Amino acid sequence: MAWRRAEQQTYLSSLLQRAGQPDRARQLLDDALRQAQALDAPWLQSSIHTSLAILLADTGNSAETLTHWQAAIDLARLAGAARAEALGLANIADYYLKQRDWQTTYDLAAKALPLGRALHNEGTESVALANMGLALIGLGHKDEGLALWRQSVAIDIRNGNLSAQADSTLELAHYLEAAGHGADALKAWRQGQQLRADFNQQDRARATLELQEGYANEQRQHELDMLSREVRLKDEQLINHELRVKQWTAAGLACLLALGVVAELARRLRERNRQLRHSNEALRLQAERDPLTGLANRHHLQSVMAARPAARGLEGSLFLLDVDHFKHINDRCGHAGGDIVLVEIARRLQATLRDEDLIVRWGGEEFLVLMPPMPVAEADLLARRMLAALADQPVAHGGLPIPVSASIGYGLFPLPGHDAPVDWERALALVDTALYLSKAHGRNCATGIHHVEPEAAADLDRLSRTLEAAWQSGSVALSVQHGPRVRTTLAGGSAATGPAKSRQRELTS
Repeated sequence: MAWRRAEQQTYLSSLLQRAGQPDRARQLLDDALRQAQALDAPWLQSSIHTSLAILLADTGNSAETLTHWQAAIDLARLAGAARAEALGLANIADYYLKQRDWQTTYDLAAKALPLGRALHNEGTESVALANMGLALIGLGHKDEGLALWRQSVAIDIRNGNLSAQADSTLELAHYLEAAGHGADALKAWRQGQQLRADFNQQDRARATLELQEGYANEQRQHELDMLSREVRLKDEQLINHELRVKQWTAAGLACLLALGVVAELARRLRERNRQLRHSNEALRLQAERDPLTGLANRHHLQSVMAARPAARGLEGSLFLLDVDHFKHINDRCGHAGGDIVLVEIARRLQATLRDEDLIVRWGGEEFLVLMPPMPVAEADLLARRMLAALADQPVAHGGLPIPVSASIGYGLFPLPGHDAPVDWERALALVDTALYLSKAHGRNCATGIHHVEPEAAADLDRLSRTLEAAWQSGSVALSVQHGPRVRTTLAGGSAATGPAKSRQRELTS
């Protein structure tokens, strides 16, 4: 059907835009729009105008971009699609916010707010309140703007979305600074950093739950061992019974038969023990292996750490990787595409590192690498090699390329300049903070901890929360390694950097 073809062309255009082919994406959208107009389908036309506006926003053609935004809103209103209308108003308001047209931003967001509330769409309501508040700050009404912004954050708190609360607070810091409220901006930035640390703490709490699940697996293993011992006991009882019976038979024949029975029972016992050992080993490997990538999982790393002397702390080089924009990969390509990306990243890491290096799928789109101690210069070189291995080629899925890159945090332990032992949980917290700094520096880069002054290392828990401030004060030396340009075409095509993620795409995805 024509309308289905128009929808498919709209989706394909978004993939072409991500692959750095805006001209082909524009041709598909123009053709899809002509088909939707011929079908007299205002809702479909609204969706296509929205995609055109997002595409043109990257070209700097403000007049045509705004024309498509307004057409999307008018057609959504004509079709009675209140949700699409509210979303369009939020998108265009966000566009004007980035252009720092404060009054227009406020007026459009004020129109989107009642629509979001009427639809009970808390996402649209939260975005509208945040945009109104930030626009008022830009207009010089800081107190009124902060009041509206807090209402937006209250929605995130009510929904338990700590990550969104942290991002919104860091965005507030940016616009407070732009409005000349430096002290307030610094306070908001620190609050955002603390919220991000709290979110990371929640993630560690989830890891604790997984550890408890591992304890339950150990209990089941214990029950299996008890069952194995019971089977061996019954086998021994059977052997004794057979021997007593054979004692009353003829001497020669009885001895031969008894020896045959004993040999067969011994063989069966050995075979059963061998099968039990094989089953136990298979269960242990299954519990410590990620089923998707085949890499080790958290349980295996915890077993490795438990086997090491705790008093000596972590001795080695620790790298933590997080796939950039993984949510967009799942949104665009589905979870099957996301799984293909994770499997390919695991393969590239194994090809880059040695067989004896421990590679762990730490959870979701995060990977952890633990290696023996090495000089700082070698760690920096290895970080660049991993960045290049991930960004060198896109991942093929359904005939289309998926650009990939990662952000990395890493450190050497014991910390350079500080010989006191560091337990692996605190070491992980430090490289996790370094990973967050890599994201803050634009992603596709690696941040390494080169040197720590003794006074900064005295309180490692505090250092993991204030690593960037310690870097700026000079008590910590960091190294930032930037990755290569991200390839967006498969081998044989031209390489280009994919378009940066924008808030407009998040609203329309």
